[in-house]
Amino acid sequence: MTWRHVTWIYLVLVALALAVVVDQRVKDSAPVVAEGAPEKSLLGVDATVIEEIAFRRGVTIVRASRDGERWRVIEPAAKEIPPDLIAAAVGTLTAGQVSEVVAEAPGSELGAFGLTEPDFSVRAVIGGQRRRVIQVFVGANNPTNTAVYAKRDDRPEVFLVGLNLRYYAALMFDAAG
Repeated sequence: MTWRHVTWIYLVLVALALAVVVDQRVKDSAPVVAEGAPEKSLLGVDATVIEEIAFRRGVTIVRASRDGERWRVIEPAAKEIPPDLIAAAVGTLTAGQVSEVVAEAPGSELGAFGLTEPDFSVRAVIGGQRRRVIQVFVGANNPTNTAVYAKRDDRPEVFLVGLNLRYYAALMFDAAG
């Protein structure tokens, strides 16, 4: 082996070492989204920016607005619905719970998730700089009965959300009934 071959081998090794260092720096600088981050939730926001929320099943509506740190029930006015129950339901839609995308379903496939005739819907008014309204439709339970399928009106994906969302909504509808 000549010095020329040895030099080429060393140059290749240095190039590989540089590639590893550059690759590692790119991975280190990439943002890591925490497990409980708002971006991983169904609504993609923190619970504190939700100004108003309404749960609807048939003709029954439970609507509440944020009153400082607590929730105040607006509708039905004559019924007692605990503010903590509303806060728990909001938590399942926001940074309190991670949602998983399970499908990008066009309209014809929504029946498989119970979303052609949803069980109930949620309308959230999100405040802040980008004030907007997001409607969420909640469909069937997943096959293991550990979560429910949900779809936002502004996105094509079908999400899997914890079953406690259905539980909290059922308690609210029962109290409003």
